[in-house]
Amino acid sequence: MLAMTAASLSADDSGANALDPAQTSAYELMQAQLYEHRRALKAIQSIERKVEAKRDYLPLYWPWVDGVLAGGQGARLCCIN
Repeated sequence: MLAMTAASLSADDSGANALDPAQTSAYELMQAQLYEHRRALKAIQSIERKVEAKRDYLPLYWPWVDGVLAGGQGARLCCIN
């Protein structure tokens, strides 16, 4: 999924900020995926459909969360103090 997200961002971009999956860290790919999911959620007006989308998205993040918790080194997010 992360590679698909990076590929879609590369295709959408004019090349100035395109992500190259071969040269992009797992953290950057996760951030790109999160950005795409947040963008998709903003486009959904129905709360019920947003809940369904979140149910689909959430399992994609569990391996990342488990890895960060197991490693004890999480990155600080700008939106979480």
